[in-house]
Amino acid sequence: MIERSSLTGWPKFQRSTLWLIILILIPTIALLGRQGEEPVEAQDQHQVRFPLDSLDTQQDNNGDTWLYLPDSGVIAIGLALKALPDSRVKVPNHQDLHTAIRNQRFVVYVTVPAEKAALDVTLDFLQSWLPPLHPSDPLILLGAVTAHTGDYVREKLAEAKGNGLQLNVKAPTALTVIPSPPMGSPQQLTMVLVSQLIAQRTLGYDVQVRWDHQGLQSLVTLNSTLKTEWVKPANEEEFQALKDKLLAAAGQPDRSLEQIQRYLMTVALYDLTPSFITDQEKRIAAITLDQVNQQLGQIARDNGLQNAM
Repeated sequence: MIERSSLTGWPKFQRSTLWLIILILIPTIALLGRQGEEPVEAQDQHQVRFPLDSLDTQQDNNGDTWLYLPDSGVIAIGLALKALPDSRVKVPNHQDLHTAIRNQRFVVYVTVPAEKAALDVTLDFLQSWLPPLHPSDPLILLGAVTAHTGDYVREKLAEAKGNGLQLNVKAPTALTVIPSPPMGSPQQLTMVLVSQLIAQRTLGYDVQVRWDHQGLQSLVTLNSTLKTEWVKPANEEEFQALKDKLLAAAGQPDRSLEQIQRYLMTVALYDLTPSFITDQEKRIAAITLDQVNQQLGQIARDNGLQNAM
């Protein structure tokens, strides 16, 4: 029985009737909310690591890469510009923002809660700070995204109003600079092992062995001149120990969203195939002691040292 209030004239429902109406309306409201082509898929549960063998990267009509990660609870944007923004702006709350220079590009990573309002705040912030996104600039999107997210983000960032400065990567000032083979090549992966070998041999010398990916060619730098004993041929034992360590890291079945985001940006920046991510363990397993010692010998010769190969 539905009564009417004598004061307002509005229907007056019994409590049991109200609960029945609520239970009926909630799924209806949720269904209506899915009718539009939203760039965000709302989710309740959060997942922090994702199996590599289930990654299904896609490209939209603009060539932008997007990856739906179930239950991530976030939207992660990665973009790479040819110019540097010339101003500083206050970063809004709830923004996990990181920047880097890679392959002569200004790279921006930003992660926000998976909400349309949060995404719009982020895009307003990026619009005011960055120069316009060019059609050839890589755009990576991960998380609670849909096929429409790339179009939505690119359209907004193409209208960015920030000014850009020419990006000039300066040569490193380190005492030792070792050029690396091209990214994604077997020789480059061998250099990863070689750099770890040198780092291991320099323990106790207060030497920092670092990778520099800012320019068109990646570099390994040391804040010290090289010593002969650091680039002498490796023996089977130390080679295998380092190789096993790399294999253990590559053999992890899952990765964090941040790791996947950077993998995908590397693929975009260096025009690599998606197997760069999934075939790491196989490519590391193919590295031989002879290949490592050949690179050590080349480094020794380039720096005027004896390698005794």
